[in-house]
Amino acid sequence: MKRWSNRELQKYKDRYAKKFGEALAVRVYTSQLLGKDPDLVLHGGGNTSVKAPFTTLLGDKVPALYVKGSGWNMATAGPEGFVPLDLETLLRLRKLDELGDDAMFEQLRVAMLRPLSFNPSIEALAHAWIGKAYVDHTHANAILTLTNQDNGEERVREALGDDVLIRPYIHPGFYLSKDIADSLDASPNVRGIVLMHHGLFTFDDDPRVSYETHLELVDKAESYIQGKISRTFFVIDSEGSDNTLVAKVAPIVRGALAGRTRDPDHPFSPVILRILRDEETLGLISHPDFRKIIEGPVLTADFLIRTKPWMAWVESPSLDDLEAFSRQIHETVHDFSQRYQAYYKRGVERTGRGFPMFNPSPRILVIPGLGVFCTGSTLKEANITADLAKATLRVKRDIIAMGGNYLGIPEEKLFEMEYWGPQLAKLSGEALPLAGRIAVITGAAGAIGSAICRKLCEEGCIVVGTDLEGERLEDLEARLTGEFGENFFALPMDVTDEASVRKGFEAICLKYGGVDILISNAGIAFVKALDELDLEDFRRIEKVNVEGTLLFLKWGIKILKAQATGGDVVHISTKNVPSPGSSFGAYSATKAAAHQLARVASLELAPHGIRVNNLAPDAVFKGEGRKSGLWEVCGPERMKARGLDEQGLEEYYRNRNLLKIQVRADHVANGVFFFVSRQTPTTGATLPIDGGLPDATPR
Repeated sequence: MKRWSNRELQKYKDRYAKKFGEALAVRVYTSQLLGKDPDLVLHGGGNTSVKAPFTTLLGDKVPALYVKGSGWNMATAGPEGFVPLDLETLLRLRKLDELGDDAMFEQLRVAMLRPLSFNPSIEALAHAWIGKAYVDHTHANAILTLTNQDNGEERVREALGDDVLIRPYIHPGFYLSKDIADSLDASPNVRGIVLMHHGLFTFDDDPRVSYETHLELVDKAESYIQGKISRTFFVIDSEGSDNTLVAKVAPIVRGALAGRTRDPDHPFSPVILRILRDEETLGLISHPDFRKIIEGPVLTADFLIRTKPWMAWVESPSLDDLEAFSRQIHETVHDFSQRYQAYYKRGVERTGRGFPMFNPSPRILVIPGLGVFCTGSTLKEANITADLAKATLRVKRDIIAMGGNYLGIPEEKLFEMEYWGPQLAKLSGEALPLAGRIAVITGAAGAIGSAICRKLCEEGCIVVGTDLEGERLEDLEARLTGEFGENFFALPMDVTDEASVRKGFEAICLKYGGVDILISNAGIAFVKALDELDLEDFRRIEKVNVEGTLLFLKWGIKILKAQATGGDVVHISTKNVPSPGSSFGAYSATKAAAHQLARVASLELAPHGIRVNNLAPDAVFKGEGRKSGLWEVCGPERMKARGLDEQGLEEYYRNRNLLKIQVRADHVANGVFFFVSRQTPTTGATLPIDGGLPDATPR
């Protein structure tokens, strides 16, 4: 846990104080200190504030509350992450005895000194009514370990002493804020407030005192917990666990957890998996006492929109029979969904809230012996779910180890928070077309391959770019991870080596859970007349273009079938299939064979909802700042035969198509996107990307 540093604080003052004021600069520093500790705050949870003047456009100084914006990450939020509110307006609201949620949010918007800003924290009124300049609030794991037990208040009092207030769980908003303010009026000298099943507040006019009091109370809670632990949990060596088995079951789990839609072109909403398989997690979920609380309610209501109210548990998984395992997973998901739908129905009847129901499938699935399977609609969401699951497991572990009985939030309180407008707003935002989908492309380091990788990343897809290990793949990884982060993953793979292909797909399943899109792009060329063609050279070309395509499709299709959620396959063919070129026999024949494999795949896979199509580009010389490997091989011979330099050869191919256009790598990438985004109900087709070549039109 990083502690206070005057040297670091001065850097924040130097960076922000001139424009935003010293108070807010200090607030940003201490907020980030708290936010960077995962035992205190996770992914947008918690909130902080400072009371300081706001300068209007006319130069007037207005007393203001700067409170963290809803959903902003405390670990990274700068001054722009804090919403300034008119403090006098907020203070007057305390005179009210009642204030509904809609009216409260309306008043918060009225109080905003920058009306076009984002929403303030839902606990803004509590921050305003605590009469100190600096207020810190977190969902510290140690505090939740104490509060989430059947004797939680007693535990908190023993651990933290009498100078801390303890308040029951109250739904965030006006009434919680009122309770906090009234309690502080009655006990003005307390150092902090513990909210049951919620978290910790500390406050002071000195930011360092508030911050260090927060850490002191959390440290006390942690020490108390360690002193009360009377049992230990064993660990399992994750290095000895069966990666191959996990990779086989992950697509089954991923398919079972996918949401169902009513769109015939996109019948499923895929999810990304993050699988927790570390020694600690495997040991916990294998402990005989752990199931009884793993299915209990979530730690705190703030987790709900990411985790759902409970985790799902697979009892005695049939790991030696994958067909039986698949049935078992689907039954577990079905039972959980039925339970969730009943919970949703009761909640709607009780509250009258008509928000559409979330996908009723579990977000977290616990499979003893294998791991904890966490989902999200994007990789970012899956990572958040996994981090929250990890925190939940550790808190529940410590409660058991202390000899306690876990006590969660009552169901009616869970529903009120899960389907509450401010929480739902954190999930709002239009998804990119390929969000939640995972694509694998061979030959990714080439001109066409790298352009396809970029296009799919831009459309929200997770892209695994495979190619031979080396500088070209490393360069692609550096460029695309710099732009798209974890949504691009470079994976060395040799498509001519079946073990390399199989292990590559295994690694993808372990990392993301499966595959949705297969792009068969790897291919090499060779220029030689038939009567001069050496058989070994032909076999070398055939091994990549035909066998490589076959092996890639074979192992990718196994995953698509295991998921049972459809999928898309695009093979990068060539205009040389219908219209071969002289001295291009090895390339044209082997690409024609690969083309036929894709056409056969379209016949075999249609019953599984998997669409297979070909793209037939011509004369793509470069893309993504790199030359095409094919033209590096055949370009010199073609230039020599026609008496042209490199620029002249490009002009020759541009002028021979009907549109007189240079075909680029990004044109091919757009063709891939057209197919995988399913803009038409098409399979078994070949789309020419050649500017129009009359001798290549028959398809």
